[in-house]
Amino acid sequence: MNSKDGPQEDLNGTENKAVPIDAQQSTATQPENAMPDAVRPLIFDKLRIPYAALRLPTPLPLSIKQPIQLRLFDLPGAEATAVANVSADTEGLTFSKYGAYGVVGSFGAAKVLLVHPDTDLDGRIIAVSRFLAACVYHSGVDTYLSRREGRGQILRYPAPLLTKLFYSDQPLGLWCGDTTDILAFILHNMGFSVRMVSTKNHIFLEAFFPTLTRWIMIDPDLGVLLRHRGRLISADAVASLRSAARHCEIELDLLTRPIGCRDEFNFPPGFTGQFTWRQDYLFPDTLNAKEEYYRRVVIEDGFNEVNYHQYFFEKRIETDLRDTMRNGMPALLSTVSDK
Repeated sequence: MNSKDGPQEDLNGTENKAVPIDAQQSTATQPENAMPDAVRPLIFDKLRIPYAALRLPTPLPLSIKQPIQLRLFDLPGAEATAVANVSADTEGLTFSKYGAYGVVGSFGAAKVLLVHPDTDLDGRIIAVSRFLAACVYHSGVDTYLSRREGRGQILRYPAPLLTKLFYSDQPLGLWCGDTTDILAFILHNMGFSVRMVSTKNHIFLEAFFPTLTRWIMIDPDLGVLLRHRGRLISADAVASLRSAARHCEIELDLLTRPIGCRDEFNFPPGFTGQFTWRQDYLFPDTLNAKEEYYRRVVIEDGFNEVNYHQYFFEKRIETDLRDTMRNGMPALLSTVSDK
């Protein structure tokens, strides 16, 4: 196990308090031909959202056809939401409670996350992670949207994926690495420290939880947080428990309802066309089946090797999402390149 960059946690649950690495929030020199992103994540801490906040920047007028008929669509990993929870008028949408919504109307289409303003910082990390995990199914359908060639290496830009994530009725079809990247983009610009973690057979994220003051493992691809004796834990703690043959003590905390993608729709990353997702392309998994798979494949087979990877963000948004949410407009996301 390689854990020299990770926080150390003993098996009795006493974890050394990790301090966010300064480099995690620093910026890298912007490469040539970098494309700034102007895609606002539709994450708010209020229930009233104007239509202007639900569309991408454009010089075209927004003409809303009246009367507005709303339709809610399901997110693959989330429970269905009643249409009675959303109402529309000439200026915007009003939601009756906080949560995740997929909405279509004459204003367009949007996936929206509404986070209660009293939610603490750790809770915001979990809320965003839960939302993303519910909007992604495991397939290489959209992998091509995350990459473009440049300077002899693959550079990743989030704008196309973020557009489909927030401004369409389609979920994202991604494998673990790209799902992890998108979550990293969003959490970084909410002001949180993030890093990628890879094992023998999987990629996921760790975020530094300010209230807990330690790194926590988040698996947005399979929609899982891990706990030990009720406490959220890091990848290093998982590896330590596995090494001590105590991984049976690890508890799975599912971010989404158990689902799986049918094999015929789990496209390879080389796919570069368009594919329209439908609910029946997924099959309902069982909690027992998902837990058995995760314990056997991800933890037991994969956690004999743990590596930490630093993100290099090309520009830093000084006003983070916590501030802009109070002003009703989410922050812009920066781009990131693999080094």
